[in-house]
Amino acid sequence: MPNHFIPLAEEHDLIDLLTMKMVTQAIKDMAEWERCGISVSCSANFAMDSFLSLRLPEFILDVLKAKQMDSSRLTIEITEGQVMGNARIQLETLAHLWLRGIRLSIDDFGTGYATFTQLKRIPFQEIKLDRSFVSEASGDKASRAIVEATVALALELGMSTVAEGVETEEDLALLQDLQMDEIQGYLISRPLAADDFVAWYRSCAPGGIVSGPSWIARKKFA
Repeated sequence: MPNHFIPLAEEHDLIDLLTMKMVTQAIKDMAEWERCGISVSCSANFAMDSFLSLRLPEFILDVLKAKQMDSSRLTIEITEGQVMGNARIQLETLAHLWLRGIRLSIDDFGTGYATFTQLKRIPFQEIKLDRSFVSEASGDKASRAIVEATVALALELGMSTVAEGVETEEDLALLQDLQMDEIQGYLISRPLAADDFVAWYRSCAPGGIVSGPSWIARKKFA
C-alpha cells in the first residue's frame, strides 16, 4: 500500500522520480481511454516536496501536450497535512501549474494543522474531505457538522467538494442531502487496473473524475 512505499521513496530521494513515472502513466492511460471513446479526467497525488522542483510544471505540461490532453483534465491532489519547506518555490510552482489550467485539490481535508493557511495561500479549486469524517457522519453529530461546514466553506470560496471513503448507501444519501459535489469510495468501485477500468466504465457509465493508478472512480452527483 502507498503508506508503506511512499515514505521509503521520500527517505531515499526517489519521490520525484516515482511521481513523474506515475503522472506519465496516468496521462498515457487517459489518452488510451480517449481512443476507446471514454473521455474522463484524472486526479493524481503529489508530495509537497515535489513542488520544490522548478522543472516539474514543464515536465507535466510536456507529457499532456505529447498525449494531446488538455491541462484541465488533470487534477493534482496535495495532502493537507504536509508541511511546506521552501514555501516561495513551492507556491511559485503551484501557481505556474494553476495558471496553465491544471486543477489543484487539497486532500485529506481536516486532518492537518495548516488547513486554513493552505487554503489562503494556494489557489485550490477542490476540497477532498477525509474519510474519517465521512464514514462517521451518518451516526455522529460532530462528524456531520464538519461535513456540513466543509461544504459551506467550499461554496463560499467557490470550490468543489469530494467525499472520500464512501462505502454505504446510508453515506451516499446523507452526502446528497448535504450537497456534496462528488463521492469516492468502495460504494462505486474498488481500485482497478487500467485495462479493467474500461470494462467497468462501459458497464457502469459513471460521470466524473478518475483517480489513479490503480484507478479509483469518483462520481459526480447529478
